[in-house]
Amino acid sequence: MDEAAVLDTFTLLHERELVKAGLSSAGVLTGAMTWLAEQTEPEREVCVCADGEERCLEALEPRSMAAVGEAAVRAAGAALSPVMAAMQRI
Repeated sequence: MDEAAVLDTFTLLHERELVKAGLSSAGVLTGAMTWLAEQTEPEREVCVCADGEERCLEALEPRSMAAVGEAAVRAAGAALSPVMAAMQRI
């Protein structure tokens, strides 16, 4: 998965207190959302998230964001936002 999309997913999940997942798990969730966005029929996705956010929060700023670039993270967020908005909690 694209690093900018993973960082955007991680940031969104953390800010909205949706899932306390780490960066690896955010990558898994990003992949799932990307796959869901390509489907023509409603689908369900199950993801196993093995890491938590506690270690990632320290590394996120400024190293990760600076390496990827804030504009790339915003662009990734714009691409994933419609998918997240269409998701339903089960």
